[in-house]
Amino acid sequence: MNTRPSLRLCYGISVFIVVAAGFALPVAFAEETSVSNQEGEVSVPTPKKAVPVLHFKGGLPQELPIPGDPRPYANSPYATQIDKALAFLAFKDRDSNRNYRLVLLDYMQRKYGLHERYSLKATRAPHLAEASSEDLGHLKRLTDPEYKVALSVIEEASPFERLVLKALYCDVYPAEISFLDEMNTMIQEGMSPFLPTLAIAYLWLYDHRCFFGEPKLMLVRDALAVKFRNHLRDNGLNAPMSGQAMALLFEIGHGDMVEEDWLTTAAKAQNEDGSWDAALGGEGTGKVNGMTTTHMLWALLEHAQPHAPDTAMIRPGAPPTKSE
Repeated sequence: MNTRPSLRLCYGISVFIVVAAGFALPVAFAEETSVSNQEGEVSVPTPKKAVPVLHFKGGLPQELPIPGDPRPYANSPYATQIDKALAFLAFKDRDSNRNYRLVLLDYMQRKYGLHERYSLKATRAPHLAEASSEDLGHLKRLTDPEYKVALSVIEEASPFERLVLKALYCDVYPAEISFLDEMNTMIQEGMSPFLPTLAIAYLWLYDHRCFFGEPKLMLVRDALAVKFRNHLRDNGLNAPMSGQAMALLFEIGHGDMVEEDWLTTAAKAQNEDGSWDAALGGEGTGKVNGMTTTHMLWALLEHAQPHAPDTAMIRPGAPPTKSE
């Protein structure tokens, strides 16, 4: 009599090809299938359909859209521009301050149901040859939900940074209603480089449900919208921050203020590699502006999927506790 215990043999095959861009991409896998024999139950691999291999040229996939990728925006008149912008940001964009752009790309991946290759865990993978090591400083919570700063850091920051950090950590350190007055005062100063960041701060307040239902928070949102719309109408698409203005108008709930002609003109200004220059009023210049590219992608995705579910920009994680 055979007194040995039944054996279960498990096989798994993972084949990887390293491509020029430094990514290890899965080519084929095997699934286990259980069969019975006299010795017991044995698992043997059965073939699974191969995953397409990505071939690159000039740092970008040769075939777009990438075969097999979900494209919930496929019916958009700007679907081709979206495909190209996604590829540029995931594979070719290596400019400074990329970490923040990857945070926004991760947010778009979750909100609009895009492929996992656009998530932070893929774009910031430590094994990638060109992975960015820059630090977001006190904004590190954007990549690490459990990161927190001490209240003293916020209180001692410069006026603008203090507003931004108060919004990011409002669920940890509740702010007074006067905080919204400070935001509105800064917004009324005009279209400055700070305005898009104040709009992001508004989104963090909304995500954390800070001042939820407070009329003054709606005043902040509407004041931002008017500034962005007037900036686009008065200064045109070649003005700085025009891409940010369109994306944030959509995101704060005022997509009705974005004129279709603006999107059509800006879409035509995309460079061949999928990027955009800061100037969006003409043909592609060949110059690259990472922030404009990220926000143009955001605007086109929001236009394509206006009913995408509310999604928090900060990835879910254990809520940070107060740290004095």
